[in-house]
Amino acid sequence: MPHRLAITALSEREQQVLTLSTQGFTDKEIARELNLGLATVHTYWIRIKQKLGGVTRAEVVAAAVRRSAGDSISTVESEKAELLAEIRRRAKAEEELMRASQLLQAIIDATPDIVFVKTADGRYELVNKRFSEISGVSGEEAHGHTDHELFGEIGVQYAASDERVRKTEEPVENLDVVPVEGTKRYWSTIKFPILDDEGRLEFIAGITRDVTEDRSLAEELTRSREQLRLAFDAAGVIHWAWNIETGKVDWSEHTEALHGLAPGSFQGTFDAWKALVHQDDLGAVMSALDQAISTRSSYEVEFRTVRPDGALQWILGKGQVIADVDGKPTRMIGIATDITGLKQSEGFSAAREVYHELVHQLAGINHWEFDLEKNVLLLSNYSPHRRRIDANEASLERILEGLHPDDRHILVQSLETARRTGRYEARYRILGTDGGWSYRRSQGQVVNDASGQPTRLIGISMTEPTE
Repeated sequence: MPHRLAITALSEREQQVLTLSTQGFTDKEIARELNLGLATVHTYWIRIKQKLGGVTRAEVVAAAVRRSAGDSISTVESEKAELLAEIRRRAKAEEELMRASQLLQAIIDATPDIVFVKTADGRYELVNKRFSEISGVSGEEAHGHTDHELFGEIGVQYAASDERVRKTEEPVENLDVVPVEGTKRYWSTIKFPILDDEGRLEFIAGITRDVTEDRSLAEELTRSREQLRLAFDAAGVIHWAWNIETGKVDWSEHTEALHGLAPGSFQGTFDAWKALVHQDDLGAVMSALDQAISTRSSYEVEFRTVRPDGALQWILGKGQVIADVDGKPTRMIGIATDITGLKQSEGFSAAREVYHELVHQLAGINHWEFDLEKNVLLLSNYSPHRRRIDANEASLERILEGLHPDDRHILVQSLETARRTGRYEARYRILGTDGGWSYRRSQGQVVNDASGQPTRLIGISMTEPTE
C-alpha cells in the first residue's frame, strides 16, 4: 500500500491529476480541467503508478483518499464501499483503455506508412515505429513537442497544413519534398480532424506515405508516352481506342491530317470513320472487325479510304480486342497508317514482273531453281516449247523423262560438274508439245550455304530456234 511520503513525492501536476481523481473527475474531465490532452492524462497515470512501486490505480486512489480524509475514513463504511466501487470501475476502465491503446500501437507500428496524432495545438501525442525510423525521433522524444521544436525550420513546412485542418475541420492532403539520407523523397500526407464529444477539435491525425517510386514511374510513363507519340507522328501513324459497348472512339490528334480532313471536321464517331472507307472495302473491314471481336484476337486489314478531293488512299489498320474479367469484349485499341505509296510500289513491281515474264516467254526463256540437296527442280515459269509438268516441283528422274534418251547423261554430268566448280552449262534435246525434239541450252550458278556447301543452283534455259 502506498504510504504518505511516496504520494507526496509526486510532481505537482501528478498530484493534481490524483486529487481530481479522488474527487470523482473522469480522465476526460481532468484533461479539460487542467487543459491537457486525454492521452497526456493517461501518461501521468502511468508515471504515478510507476513512482508508487507498480501498484494499481485503485490502490493509488484509495491511498490518496485515506490521506485526505485521515483516520475518519475508516469510520464511514458506506462512503468507503461507494468509493471502492468507483475505484474498481475506474480501474477496469483504465485496464481496457490500456489494452486498446496497446492494440492501436501494435497496429500502427505494423503499417509501412508514417502514422501520427497531434493535439489541437500541434503537439505530438502518438507516433508509430515508421515515424521514428524515418525521422530518428522516438515516440517518447516526440511526445508533447511541435514539428518546429523537433525539426527546426523544415518542421514549419510539415505543420503548415495543420492550420487548414483547424479552420475547416475537414481532411487535407498535401505533397512534401523531404530529404532522407541526402536523397530527395516525395511524401504524400493526409491529415484529418478528431473531434471530442462536444464536436470540438481535440486531435489532428495523419498518415504519410513515401510516393517517390510511384512518382518516378508516373514521370517515366509520361516520358514513354511522349516518345511514343513522337515516334507515331514521325512515322505518320495514328492510334485509336474504341469502346465497343458505347461506340465511342478516341483518336490521336493527327487523325484528320492522315485522311486529308480539315481541322475540326471529323466527328470522331465510329459511323464517321465508316463513312471514310471505300464502299467496295467496307464489307471486308467490318468482317475483319467482327472476326477479331468474336475470337477476342487481333485485327489487321488493308483498305481504301476516299479523301475529300476524291483521291483514293490505302490504309493499314491493326488492332487488339480487350475483354473484361468475364471474357466479354469491351474495347479495341489499335493503329492506322497510310500505305498508299507502298501499294503503288507493289503495283509497279507486279507489273514489271508480268512484263519480264512475257518477254521470257516470247524469247522461249525459262528461269529456274534447282535444289542440289533434294535433287528437285523448282520452276518459276515454263517455255511454250516445253512439255508442261503438273507441279512446280519435279524430281530429277521426272525431268529426265522429258529429255532425249541419248542426252540424259549430259544433264546428270553437268549437275555433278556444277557441284564441283560452281558453274552449270548443258545442251540437250527435249520433247516438244508437237511431238518433235528441239535443242535447249541451260546455264546456271551454284549458291552455297553459310558453311560453304552447295545447296542450290539457279539459272536460265532457252530453246534454240528450229531450222
